[in-house]
Amino acid sequence: MARDILILGGSSGIGKELAANLAGAGDVIHLASRTEVDPSPSANFQAYDVTDHGATLQLPDSLDGLVFCPG
Repeated sequence: MARDILILGGSSGIGKELAANLAGAGDVIHLASRTEVDPSPSANFQAYDVTDHGATLQLPDSLDGLVFCPG
């Protein structure tokens, strides 16, 4: 069963590699980053700056995992 995983800071480095690995395993990835990326078909990208306290994300009702690795 596919899991919904939110990755904050998934445009490069560890976040990008983790997103690719999880998507390859069949999970649905929600990427949120200041830098736009070209996500895989199983990933959803949203522009997001973790330092902007008023910013919001459009997410499913529940998540199965959260990765916090902004640059």
